[in-house]
Amino acid sequence: MGAKSRALLPDQMAVEKTKLIGFPLPCPGIGYVERTDIGFRFVAA
Repeated sequence: MGAKSRALLPDQMAVEKTKLIGFPLPCPGIGYVERTDIGFRFVAA
């Protein structure tokens, strides 16, 4: 059940344009997820 939730999370975040904040993310560490043809990518804000 946890693995299924983690697999669906990027799609939900891309649709809702949910903001992400995290130190391991590329500078400035704040942005959102965007859907691409081959998956997802982080877009800095």
